[in-house]
Amino acid sequence: MHELKYSQGTQGQHKTRSQFSGSAAKIILSLLESAGIKRHEFIHSLNIDPKKFTYDNDLFSLREYREIITQAMDLLDDDSLGLRVGSRMNVTAFGELGFSLMTSQNLGQAFASTVQYWESRFPMIKMQLTQDTKLCHFILEEQYAMGATRRYALDAVLALHASFSRFVCGQDFPFIEIHYQLPPPKNVALYEDFFGCPVKWRAKKNQAIFLAEQALWPISYADPFMHQKVCGRLEKNALSQQHNAKQPWRHLSQELIVKALPAILSTQQLADKLHVSPRTLARHLAKEATGYRQLLNEARKNQALVLLQQGHRVQQVAALLGFKDSPSFSRAFVRWFGQAPSHYLADE
Repeated sequence: MHELKYSQGTQGQHKTRSQFSGSAAKIILSLLESAGIKRHEFIHSLNIDPKKFTYDNDLFSLREYREIITQAMDLLDDDSLGLRVGSRMNVTAFGELGFSLMTSQNLGQAFASTVQYWESRFPMIKMQLTQDTKLCHFILEEQYAMGATRRYALDAVLALHASFSRFVCGQDFPFIEIHYQLPPPKNVALYEDFFGCPVKWRAKKNQAIFLAEQALWPISYADPFMHQKVCGRLEKNALSQQHNAKQPWRHLSQELIVKALPAILSTQQLADKLHVSPRTLARHLAKEATGYRQLLNEARKNQALVLLQQGHRVQQVAALLGFKDSPSFSRAFVRWFGQAPSHYLADE
């Protein structure tokens, strides 16, 4: 058995913070409403900002993701919720990752793109695509314990890929067999009916098995130029996340500092947002050869150039970066770049 090579690139071996698309939450809300459960009552029962449910591109943390799923599964008394959500999801909801799948030359390349880039978006599950003499094995490996959301996550991923395969190939995708490490759910027949094949429970691996020749099935939306372009951006993002993963405290701290501008976070406020004491935060940053004042200075310095290039006036930039007045900003700009912001704009 060997790993399939339908696409090129370096698989990101990195960890990132878990963030989950709001599109799945929208589907869950719709299913709840179909069951007679009012949307606003469910949202306000959660320890989550209600505004996050407004847009599809809002992201939920792992804690929020778990809370939505466990509450919904309890209210619906449905352990196959992931299957229902995954089958209703549009692959384009995954942004560039979704477009890399849609523009792939064939199913093998699409599945290989998923394996290569999925972990950068959803690090809970690592994927592998292997092939023996006649069969392909699409394997899902849990990266850490998912608790009550385990069945949901595995169901949603497998259902999404089954629906995607049927959609882009214009025909039912005949899996040979589906394997779960989980015990059987309440409605086993539902799974066999959805996947159109036998489903094995308490198996050694979580995987979908299909014929190797099906990996060559063409995708109707194939666009080699666009696929290469999108994968290039995904690769760049993966490399950036690898770099951030090597200095997680620096990256997270600077991200929070920039987000707070024009307000200037104190060390206490920054530490509170990272759920550590100021002393612990200082120790972590020191290990990454930086400190609070340096990160604040870098954040303002980088944002100054961005804002000026966007056409903001010097007075506006000073206010947006939290300086008390324009002269204070100008003096800082001279320290950073050796010239006044007015001279920088003239040179541009």
